[in-house]
Amino acid sequence: MKIDLYTKLMLTVIAFALVGLVAQNYSTNAIAQGAVQKVAICDPNDANSCAAVGKRGSSSFDSLAVTDVKGM
Repeated sequence: MKIDLYTKLMLTVIAFALVGLVAQNYSTNAIAQGAVQKVAICDPNDANSCAAVGKRGSSSFDSLAVTDVKGM
């Protein structure tokens, strides 16, 4: 049985893709930055209205409270 050109082409593309995936495992690893990245969650309509983390009551857990933080 003769395999048509399209099938050979598709199998060749799949083979190259698999070889590329294997080669990707041997490339250099990604390295993250060492410092902590700080993020501010703000109201898109008011840049001065941002969320701040604070303690609520006598709980030992931190909670997210929305406060007005100037200068952000």
